Amino acid sequence: MPKALTSLTAVLTLVILTALVYGHTLGYAFHFDDYYFITENLKIREITDIGAIWHSLAKPSRFLGMFSFALNYHFHGTDVTGYHLVNIFIHAVNGLLVYWFCRLTLGLGPRPARRPAAAALFAAALFIVHPVNTQAVTYIAQRFAALATLFYLAAFYLYIRGRLSLSSGRRVSWWAGAAACAVAGMFTKQIVLTLPVMIILYEFCFLQRGRRFRLAWWQVAVFVGLFLLVPTLQSWDFGRLFKVAIQSRSHQGDALTWYTYMLTQFRVVPVYFRLMVFPVGQTLDYDFTASTNLWEHGTWAGALLVAAVFGYGIGRLRRDPLTGFGICWFFIAMGLESTFIPIYQVIFEHRCYLPSVGFVLALATAADRLFNCPRRQAAAMAVVVAVLAFTAHQRNKVWESEESLWRDIMRKAPRKVRPYIHLGVAHLMKGEYDAAAEILDAGIAIRQDNYRLYHNRGIVYEMQGNLKQAMWNYSKAIELNKNSAVSLTNRAGLFGQIKRFDLAWGDYNAAIAADPDYGNAYLGRGNLLYGAKRYAEALKDFERAVALGVPIADEEIEKVRRLAP
Repeated sequence: MPKALTSLTAVLTLVILTALVYGHTLGYAFHFDDYYFITENLKIREITDIGAIWHSLAKPSRFLGMFSFALNYHFHGTDVTGYHLVNIFIHAVNGLLVYWFCRLTLGLGPRPARRPAAAALFAAALFIVHPVNTQAVTYIAQRFAALATLFYLAAFYLYIRGRLSLSSGRRVSWWAGAAACAVAGMFTKQIVLTLPVMIILYEFCFLQRGRRFRLAWWQVAVFVGLFLLVPTLQSWDFGRLFKVAIQSRSHQGDALTWYTYMLTQFRVVPVYFRLMVFPVGQTLDYDFTASTNLWEHGTWAGALLVAAVFGYGIGRLRRDPLTGFGICWFFIAMGLESTFIPIYQVIFEHRCYLPSVGFVLALATAADRLFNCPRRQAAAMAVVVAVLAFTAHQRNKVWESEESLWRDIMRKAPRKVRPYIHLGVAHLMKGEYDAAAEILDAGIAIRQDNYRLYHNRGIVYEMQGNLKQAMWNYSKAIELNKNSAVSLTNRAGLFGQIKRFDLAWGDYNAAIAADPDYGNAYLGRGNLLYGAKRYAEALKDFERAVALGVPIADEEIEKVRRLAP
């Protein structure tokens, strides 16, 4: 039994801190990717359909995260409270794992902590209350990051317990648990791929000091096997990483190659440094320009800072492994998301969640050495935790509603179009059509080539009864994106209202060709077929719409079925 399990005070403190910082978020709304992963995701509706959940994303490396959403949907449907409870529970468990991991580690090395229990509690409390971690907890879709961190920390802790165990039987049990957690983590999010590297570094810093560093053959086999598991299952094409460019979603018009992404990360990582030390100016959606060479946007300065901090961490590994390992943890944990593998969003705060464990370990080590008086140390730690807890509590309020979230983003990225789209939709869903139109007009004034702005403005005009303006906006959206099944379907509905059934028919067919899984297009075409007394064809479209999640009453389907030959 770990000593921390006997420390009821430590456990209760961390649980209470979690409740204080996150308890008020239970009723907060779904946001952004929550709709894609949860509310609009038909593949998680049946908890027993493992195949559908497995294939709910293009790659299975996030299967366990998706399965957890399926469990939530099974018990809670779209009631947001259950989803928040699970996320908060995961965060609390992670806080306890940070405590147990730090409690073990702070007693190792040539310069162990003087008060390891207090330092470990401080580290775990920092992790629990740090504002930068709110995005991984309150933003439901980022359960992937939090759950992967849980498996990562559990695997790491169990591995250390196995290495320190004197009983060969218990050692095997600890390591079996570590391996199971590692595999589970790799089917939650790819960030767990860095775990073997982190364990090897831990061996070097703490477990094999004073003798020649070596790994047993079985350790090498396990580490290599774990490292290759996900890339092999996903058939990763590493060569393609160096050949293709993707379009950045952090700044309109930027193309991201492996090289430009790496250069950009030299500016992103210092932002993460600042957020860890001084967490102000947080936002979900940064407007972050890509770097194309070392000399623009201060990229060279960021590169020097990153090299200096990382170099300092490496230099401390032997003489001061607690500090050195904490710093290196931060960088290694970011290895998959903040180096050269291009991702559409160049910066996201939830990417600090796992790396922050290294930060709190290093900071707790410094705090332990700074104060000779335990009372002064406890007072200083309490003040830091209280300030961060209050800041995190306030930051969480931004997530209360779609309007509060996107208005905050718009204030911090006024030239980025995405906040205008989502804030307009938030007003639209509340029936505030004038406010929605005002926001969408402002977005169009910034960018005239975004079809979603015109599509949403078309909905506003349609709801206001201005069919002429609605038709123009839907047509403009289709002009900008001819494969917009939603815009084609909405325009088809307008054609139906003015009795231009031939044009409606063409738009419905085009919508289905563009997106065969868009259920409303089948519903609309089915209504046209029903009106033309082509009941058998209408029935097929209605049944397809239902299969795609469109709510059609059973009695309506049965009525058409009776009419069909």
